[in-house]
Amino acid sequence: MEEKKDSKGLLIGIIAFVAGVIFVSYGAISLLNSNKTPTPDDNNQEVEQDTDEPSVSITEDGVKNWLTDNAKFIEYFTDYNKDFDLGSMDPVSISNVFGWYFVFCYNHGEGEALSNSKYTSKYTMSIKDVDTFMSKYLAIPATIIDVEKIDFSKDVFNFTKDDNNYYVEVAATGLDPIQNCVLNDVNVVSDSDVEVTYGVMELGKTCENKSDECYTKKRKLTLRKADDGFTILSAADVKEEADNNQSNEENK
Repeated sequence: MEEKKDSKGLLIGIIAFVAGVIFVSYGAISLLNSNKTPTPDDNNQEVEQDTDEPSVSITEDGVKNWLTDNAKFIEYFTDYNKDFDLGSMDPVSISNVFGWYFVFCYNHGEGEALSNSKYTSKYTMSIKDVDTFMSKYLAIPATIIDVEKIDFSKDVFNFTKDDNNYYVEVAATGLDPIQNCVLNDVNVVSDSDVEVTYGVMELGKTCENKSDECYTKKRKLTLRKADDGFTILSAADVKEEADNNQSNEENK
């Protein structure tokens, strides 16, 4: 009988000892896990979760330099009041942007002199260069361009194309400005949202302090960072707060 009691007691002791070891081990493991140094992956996940700020890799000076380098192209959207919305994918609007670039910004050389025609010169632009222009400035394929939809005056410009090239016959390439425009503000919200505001003044007028009193109105261009420069997303007159308030009162 004593042997059975001793065996039974020994067995209970062993079971208790094992249970104790398991309990202590579990506690130690839990403590280690709670104090574990985050791995690089953990850090990345925390950064991704905590970062709500938009990505900004461009500077105001970088935007200004691009605007200066492309001043003649930007003039189409500012000086000539040409509204534009890339998101609408309007063939007329996009074809007009291309037409302006072709005539006034593309390096097409002296061109072909015309005789016995109301046009004086004919210029050529290869399909490859058209694709490059569309990709660089508008980030859309050139297939949307329709030369028949370019609504520049036929008395001055005549656009055509074939399988290899685009062509424009011109009576004159000079175009007098209709107003003065000055860069008023650059607001870099993010890489995909850059707001550029121009002040518009009467022709011949200048304004050194860039005050609102100098302007007849403002025009805003919205840009998006691209691999080479910026993509033009939109261009339109700025809706002044007074106009918005008047509209709200009328709606009431």
